[in-house]
Amino acid sequence: WSFVGNGGLTIGKTGNTRAVTVSGTNSVAGNLNIIGGNLTVSGAQTTTSGGNITITPSGTYAGTGAITSAGTLTISGGSTVGPQAAIQTVGNATFSGSGNFTNSGANITSSSGNVQVTTTGSATTVVTGNVQATTGSIAFSSAGAYSGAGTLTAGTTVSVTAPGVTIGGAVLASGNVTYTSAGTLTQNANVTSTTGNVTMSISGNAAAYSKTTATITAAQNLEITSALSTLDTGSGAISAATVRLNSSGLLTSGAPITSRGNVELSSSSGNTTVSGATLAAGELNVVGSAVSISAPQTTTNSRNITIRPRAAYSGNGRLSSDGNITIEGGTNVDPTGPFQAVSNVVLRGSGQITTGTGGTLTSTGGSVQVSTTGGLVTLGNNVLANDSIVISLTGAYSGGGTLTATNGTVTISGGTSVAPSGAIRAPGNISLSGSTAISNSTAPITSTAGAVSVVSTGTTVSMSSTISASTSVTLRANTELTTSAAITSSTSRVSITSSTTSVRLDASVAGTDIEVSPKTTYQGSGSLSASAGAIRISGGTAITPSGSLRASGNISLSGSGKLNITSPTVSSTNGNINFAAGPVMDEAIEINGSAVSANNGTIDMTGRSQAGNGVNREGVFLLGGTSLTTSSGAINLTGIGGSGGWGVWIAQADVLSTSGPITIDGGTQGVLTGWGATSNLGATASTSS
Repeated sequence: WSFVGNGGLTIGKTGNTRAVTVSGTNSVAGNLNIIGGNLTVSGAQTTTSGGNITITPSGTYAGTGAITSAGTLTISGGSTVGPQAAIQTVGNATFSGSGNFTNSGANITSSSGNVQVTTTGSATTVVTGNVQATTGSIAFSSAGAYSGAGTLTAGTTVSVTAPGVTIGGAVLASGNVTYTSAGTLTQNANVTSTTGNVTMSISGNAAAYSKTTATITAAQNLEITSALSTLDTGSGAISAATVRLNSSGLLTSGAPITSRGNVELSSSSGNTTVSGATLAAGELNVVGSAVSISAPQTTTNSRNITIRPRAAYSGNGRLSSDGNITIEGGTNVDPTGPFQAVSNVVLRGSGQITTGTGGTLTSTGGSVQVSTTGGLVTLGNNVLANDSIVISLTGAYSGGGTLTATNGTVTISGGTSVAPSGAIRAPGNISLSGSTAISNSTAPITSTAGAVSVVSTGTTVSMSSTISASTSVTLRANTELTTSAAITSSTSRVSITSSTTSVRLDASVAGTDIEVSPKTTYQGSGSLSASAGAIRISGGTAITPSGSLRASGNISLSGSGKLNITSPTVSSTNGNINFAAGPVMDEAIEINGSAVSANNGTIDMTGRSQAGNGVNREGVFLLGGTSLTTSSGAINLTGIGGSGGWGVWIAQADVLSTSGPITIDGGTQGVLTGWGATSNLGATASTSS
């Protein structure tokens, strides 16, 4: 039967447990109450005049009849609730039961109220029809899993609480959207909040969050937390004011993220993998065991990118920061993508730090700092800093990347070997130091307004590319020190030292003042030019230069071994020339084919030879067309020959002074001149021998 009338209608009575089927169409200008055991409503039920509809089963509820309420709708008290036809209310729509809830084919709409669904026990909730609260909220509290393809549309908030959640239909809310799941949460449909937050909290052992192509859009904040398992954002876009993704296991961020504020991607005990692009107007923080980034990450508004791995960092993703870029706290740092920051770029780890061929490091307004407490540093691509570049390590440094500090300094220190093969350039000081070998095979080193210092505390220094500094150049090795490319200081001195062995300079050295201090031998074909000071080679044994020596000041060569000069020119324009050698079982001073001249100073040579080794034992030996000339100073040759040798032997040489005396003292072994060749001795002042 059907009923149309005023005043209200009650079908069944309180306490009734018998099954009730309502197949007729009822329209009531008041309240409609249906009470029974298992209730089936197959006819349309309508109230007008603000009337409510209350359905109270003690068993199940099912119905293919549409329900339209001018007030509220309440279906409660039973077990399973399963409407199958459209439900429309002006006020609240409330469903509760101890069994499963499903609205198969039944759209639920509240035009001015809220929609609330509650199940108890272990009952599940399957939303297959759409649910809409035009001006109100939608809330599901399910004792069992929540799923379904029905859409949820709310004028205010949407909340779903269940032990497991599958989002199968789009969610649109003006206010906050909140999912709380004690089990796995799977998002297969878009979730949007136009004015509020989106929050998804997943707890429970092995309870993961995942989505594929579905999107998340929040006017305010997005927070997804997988407390005890993994989190995977899939590839669907994420947009929010701030974004926080936190997991205890593997965190996979493949979704492109756009944030008007901060972005946090963090795994407390698992790895973090970022394969989706991020654009943040605030800070970007990435935390994980191993962290891998393979997509562009960008911050604006002077905000920073901070990555804190507990293990290694890797990836070819480009990092672009309007503030700082910092990677610190882990082991190896191995980026293969470019980094660019307006402020500082900082890489710190306890393992090796390497950059691949695509791994440029650029700071347009700050410094670049690379530091490891437990490994090597290899920079395979260029480093550019507005200010300084500082590399601190405990292992070896190498790499073909150029190091350019536009307005500051470059420092490499603390490690073992240092072997750059890319150019190093700065206006300030450049310092390379290590405990083993240091070389620059294809890496010119240039300081346009500062000094260059290269120091090995343990072994060798081998410079085979040019070194140029505005101020001083200092090269110091513990063992052998060699050069095969030009060394230049434009306004200051050059200092070259071997603490325990030899120095060999096979390319030019130029500075205002040059000091070379071998512990054993000095040799080399490189010319030495001191534009405003002296040249000093001292402290070692044998000295064997074959390159020209030119100074405006004094030239001083002294050693305990043989001084064997084949330099084309040894010339001082305003200073003295002083050679001292021996005692040695050989000629102490041998000059072969050299032009030695002091324009405004003296020439003094003292050689001490001693018997032994079956060789010539002259104190001073001049041959091969050597010339000693002064314009205004004396020439003093003092030789102490060994037994069977001469004190001074002038075989083929000219000794000429235009204004000073010449003194040749051969001691007890005497002086030999012109033996087998012509020698010329002459002075405007007195000459003695």
